[in-house]
Amino acid sequence: MRAPRLGFVLRSAAPLVLAMTGCFITTDGERYNDTEVGTGGSCPTGHEGCDCTSGGACNPGFLCNTNLNICISDSCPVGTETCVCTPMGACDPGLECLSDFCVDPGPVCPVGTESCPCTNGGGCDVGLVCLSNTCVDATDLTTGSGDPSTDSAGTTAQESTGAADSSSSGVPMADSSSGG
Repeated sequence: MRAPRLGFVLRSAAPLVLAMTGCFITTDGERYNDTEVGTGGSCPTGHEGCDCTSGGACNPGFLCNTNLNICISDSCPVGTETCVCTPMGACDPGLECLSDFCVDPGPVCPVGTESCPCTNGGGCDVGLVCLSNTCVDATDLTTGSGDPSTDSAGTTAQESTGAADSSSSGVPMADSSSGG
C-alpha cells in the first residue's frame, strides 16, 4: 500500500517543484520577455528612466538619450536637461547641447582664469598668459631667470639667431676674433 501512495504524492508534487524552480513554459504565440537583464530587475530595459536596449531603442513613446543611455519621454520639454535640444541646437540657461541632447556641463571654468580658456581676444587675468587657448601662470613659463623673454642661457628672444648649436659637448667654443 505504501508504493501506490508514494507514486501519487510524487506525481502530484512534480508540477509544484517545476513551478518553484523557475521553469518557464510558454504556449504558441507567447514569448518570454527578458528585458530586465543588467538592471537588477528594478528598471526594465526600454522603459522611461531605464537603460536603452543594446541597439539604442526604447519602448513606444520614449526616446533613447544617447549621452546617458536612458529612455526619456517623447514629450520631454525641448531644451530642458536630458531632453532634445531645440532645432537650432540651444538649451535652457546653464545647459549645453551635446549629441542633440541638453546636458549639464558640470562646474564651469571661468574664462580668463588659470587653467581655463582664454577670452575671445586671447586675454587672461593678471599674471596669466594665453598659451594654446588656455590661461597659464606666466612664472611657470620662465626657465629660472625670472624673465619669461629669456632662455636658460640668459639670451633674450631678440638675441637668439634660431640657428642650431653644432657643438655636441655643450661647451662654448673660443672666440677666434679676440686675438688670444
